Amino acid sequence: LGSLRSKREGNFARSLVVVALCGVAVMEVDNLDKLVALVGGFLGIPLAFVYPLAIHLRLVPDAPRATQLLNRVCIVVGVVLAVMCSAVTVATWGSS
Repeated sequence: LGSLRSKREGNFARSLVVVALCGVAVMEVDNLDKLVALVGGFLGIPLAFVYPLAIHLRLVPDAPRATQLLNRVCIVVGVVLAVMCSAVTVATWGSS
């Protein structure tokens, strides 16, 4: 029963994010390019750079130190890029 509740809560949270993004897209249709840039910076960059490396660190805990260090450096770079891209998008939201 707890597992089913957890799945429902996860599905509800994902559905809420989709509905919120659709609402923002409808309200900001003139700035849709900026919305896509914000979603790409905030969600796309971590999906490409952060999560795979974090999963690799978990799946291969006995990897060589150099590999672990490179993974951690790339994770930090990915997080910095995500924050910077999102910040630039938000900062330039009002400009054309």
